[in-house]
Amino acid sequence: MLKIDRRLIENFDWITFITVIVICFIGILTIYSATRPPLDEGERPPFYIKQIIWLTIAIIFLFIFVSFDYTKLKNFWVIFYLFGLFLLIIVSFFQAKQPWEQKDG
Repeated sequence: MLKIDRRLIENFDWITFITVIVICFIGILTIYSATRPPLDEGERPPFYIKQIIWLTIAIIFLFIFVSFDYTKLKNFWVIFYLFGLFLLIIVSFFQAKQPWEQKDG
């Protein structure tokens, strides 16, 4: 069974979390309102449902990462650093050039 540290719940910044959730729901309502079709012209696109799904996934991952003891990763900092540098090098070599990024010459 998952063991949750009581200090995690006591020290969690609930005000910021609730504020972010309220802002996300305002955004979802805005998407819902903006994608509403005129009367008798078809179905509503599911953009707001996708947003709700991604918000739910993000909240689940938030609580997973918050409950993880990140101090166990301090021994692997060199590996993470080198992996990050490797990814930056890969991105710099294999960038997709968009038409508006074409250089003259």
